[in-house]
Order: sequence, then structure tokens, then C-alpha cells
Amino acid sequence: MRQFAIFGDTHGDYGHYMKNVRFLDRLGIKDSIQLGDHGILAGTLPPIIENNRHMFFCGNHDNYKAVEGHKNYMGRYGSVMNDQVLFISGGYSPDVESRTAGFDYFYYEQLDEYEMEKAWQLALAIKPVMLITHEPPDLLVDDLIANNPFKHNFPRRASKTGIFLNKFVQYPGLASIKNWYFGHWHYEYEISVSGIQFKCIPNNEVWITHV
Repeated sequence: MRQFAIFGDTHGDYGHYMKNVRFLDRLGIKDSIQLGDHGILAGTLPPIIENNRHMFFCGNHDNYKAVEGHKNYMGRYGSVMNDQVLFISGGYSPDVESRTAGFDYFYYEQLDEYEMEKAWQLALAIKPVMLITHEPPDLLVDDLIANNPFKHNFPRRASKTGIFLNKFVQYPGLASIKNWYFGHWHYEYEISVSGIQFKCIPNNEVWITHV
């Protein structure tokens, strides 16, 4: 069993993030993943942590091109924990009309079709037991809206990322997936669908899990 931690959205609150990293270090937990919306806007970079096993990938508000080469950056998609965990970055910004292109909105916020296909083929090859994504699959969105305590009233739009992630729930060949962590919705949420336990981690929280 390998223990590690997962961070929810931080949105640039790096002081809080580093406090939690130091807390994990005191507990002896040397591995963590931050699941996007880390606050990487134009000209803003997250701290470089001495232990580069405290990793992050990007959400829908992050400029991933600004962190290419950062030693804690995981990339757009991939596997960790001896291929037991698959991560997929990116997502759709429901408030895109109020954002500024190149500052807090980036046209590449979601994986493109080629990247999605490569991520899918990787999943089929490794058959992960856990997924970590920024967005949830689209099939959860209506329930997430119904239970959302924040009531943002953004229009219900189908996300290309969310629709892609539906495949990981619906395809029988990936029955190996038992746990799925995501952020993006900013509140604690849990549901079991098709044998997968879904958990949304709230902003600035860190949850400890294992594979």
C-alpha cells in the first residue's frame, strides 16, 4: 500500500498550499498531487518545492505553457504510482465570458482530440485503479448542480472534457477503476456510480488516500 495526498483547487493561495505541504512532510507523507486550478495565470508561477514528489497538473484556469519545465509539473496527462493512478488535466471555464484571454483564460484549457486519444489508450493499457482529474465526467454534472451550495447560476453547457471522461465510467474494459478524485466544483461531494467512488475535494483542502 502506498499512501499519498491529493489537493483540491488552490487558486493561487500558495501560502495555504505550502502550509499543507509542510504538514504532510511532518506526517511522513512525501507524495502529493494538486489536481488543477493551482492559480497559474499570466506571469504567476507556483513555488518550486524541494521535494519534487509534491506534484501538480493544470485545471481550466491555469496557463500550462507557463509551467512546462517546472520540476513539480506532471504534464497534461499520464500515470503515477506504478501505473495504478491515471491523471487527466484541463477543463472547461463556465465563466469564460467574464475572463480575459491570455490572462485568466487560455484556449488550450482542455486537452485536444489527439491528447484525449493518447490518454484513453494509456488507460486501456495500464487499467488504473484510480483516476485523478480536474473536471468530473459530464454524467455527474446535473447532480453536482442540484447539490451545489454556491449556486453560481452558470449556464449548463456540455464540457468536451466531461464528455470524454464519461467513457471511463461507461466502458466495461476499465472496471479496474475504483476511486476517482476531482476538483473544479469547490465543495465536498461524494457519490458511487458504476462501482466507482467519486469524491470532489473542496478548495484548499488536502485529503490522504492510498493505492
